[in-house]
Parts: sequence; structure tokens; C-alpha cells
Amino acid sequence: RKTKRKRKRKKRKDKENLFGEKMVFWGMLGWDSVVLNEGGVRVMGEEEGSKIAEMMNKSILNLFSKHISEDGREVQYSQIRTDPDFIEYKQTAKKLANVDLARLSYEEWMCFLLNIYNSMVIHGLVENGVPDGTYSRMKFYRCTSYQIGEHIYSLDDIEHGLLRNNQKHPLPLILNPQLWEGDPRLVSRTPSLGRKIDPRVHFAMNCGARSCPPIRVYRPSNLERALELAAIGFAEDNVVINQQERQIELSKIFYYFQSDFGETQEDQLRRISSWLSDDKKKSFNDLVSSGDFTITYAEYNWALNGS
Repeated sequence: RKTKRKRKRKKRKDKENLFGEKMVFWGMLGWDSVVLNEGGVRVMGEEEGSKIAEMMNKSILNLFSKHISEDGREVQYSQIRTDPDFIEYKQTAKKLANVDLARLSYEEWMCFLLNIYNSMVIHGLVENGVPDGTYSRMKFYRCTSYQIGEHIYSLDDIEHGLLRNNQKHPLPLILNPQLWEGDPRLVSRTPSLGRKIDPRVHFAMNCGARSCPPIRVYRPSNLERALELAAIGFAEDNVVINQQERQIELSKIFYYFQSDFGETQEDQLRRISSWLSDDKKKSFNDLVSSGDFTITYAEYNWALNGS
């Protein structure tokens, strides 16, 4: 079928060139974690994890409100570095050593991880600079870390090991789950056990690139609505329908994480359709129902989302 031929050609190209340049893989084996909140002291009288999570949310919101544009797409990294509130944020981050992820409710757990992921990206970029190529980007996400509770979690650990239910990294040469069998950090998935991957997390995580979704602060009290709005907003901006060419162009996020959106292409397209506005949904569904269409993926813009 026409759609399958198009997708196969695209897949071969992307396996060679997942991040916009030829992959560098084997060097990853010797990389060490860069722990941004080193020096945190675990208190045996234990401060409640949910309270620390709320403190972090407030600290993050305070920084974000001053240094991130209203639409969540532009970050003033240079100004964050010199802001006294950033120093306060870093001190608060050291308290993460007292958070037990396994004891949070599912909503607390999800919001905590989404907010921590987004703020850790910013923290890492401010402290260690902007990755300047494929190899550096891979190293940044694999090594930039926080101590949370007893363990160290990198950006990749949070995204793939926790939020994606311990799925493998989308890099074709990585064949194993993010957290290996016997990894003590697996207990941190306790609040999400028995649940399927919520693919909307991909619209809530911002990795510092121009093509990433906007940055928001998530709260347990309205998590479901916030994730749904994030999905609707992302789909509206990143699903382009060309009726004349009988073509659907999607964000590369839908390619990198295809299986998170459904087991089959039909499931994936049905899920995407559910987030489209009425007029766009009709055009989308009519094209898909015809069977005569191609799917392409927009190139991912890895340029920094700020200055």
C-alpha cells in the first residue's frame, strides 16, 4: 500500500539519522552521571515526599513565571543563571534526597516527574551549557541527573524508565529497557503499576529544543485536564493535512514513540484524531478512511528554545 512504502523509506533514513546527524553509540558506555543536586542530606525523620514535591513546584513556577514566555516556548537561560531565585531553587532541589517516589499517589508521581524533568533540563542547560551536536545531546539526556530518594535518576531514566513504563530508548541500537532487571529504582514505578503508558506525557516534556512542546507546571488537582489540553494543543500545531497531495505530516514525536500511541498504525491514527478540532478531525478521518494517503514526518528542530 502507498502508505507503507512511504513509511519504510522514512524509517531506513531515520535509523541512520535519528537526531539529525549520524548516531554515535558506543561512547555512551563510559559516560558518568552529572548529579546537579549533589550534597542533599537524607533526613531520617523524613519530610513528606509530596510536600517536597509541592515545594519544588512552587520554586519551579516562580522561576518559570519570570523567565519563560507566556506560551511556554521561549526560555531566558542567561537570565536564570543570575537570578537569586535560581540559587534558592538549587537548594530546594537538594531536598529531593528525601522524596520516596514509591509513596506518592499516581497523580503526585506523574506531576512530580513531569515538572522535575522540565526543570532538570533547564538546570542542566544553565549549569553545563548547550549540547552542540548529536553526541553531546545524547550524553546530556543520559547523564544529566538528580538524586531523588536514595537513587540517581537521569533525564533518560525519568522519561523512558518511569514515565514510559520502562520502555527502551528510541535509539535503534539500544535494545534493552531503560532500567535493567534487578535495578533497585524499579520500585519507583510503584504508583504507575498496572497502568498503560499515557502517551500524553510526550506533550508535557520539554527537552530544550525548538520542536518540543511548551513548558507548563503540572498539579495533581487538574492533571487529567492539563494533559488533555497539552495533547490537543500539540496536535493542532503539529498535524498538517494536505488534501491536494493526500498527505498527513506529523511531528517526529509520533515517529520516535509510535508504539506509545498504539499497537498498530490504525490505533495510532485514531488516537491522534481524538485530539484534533472538529474541522481538522473530519479532514483527517476522511483522508485516513480513503486508504489513499501518505504519512511524512517534519524534521525535528534541535536548536535551543531560548537564549
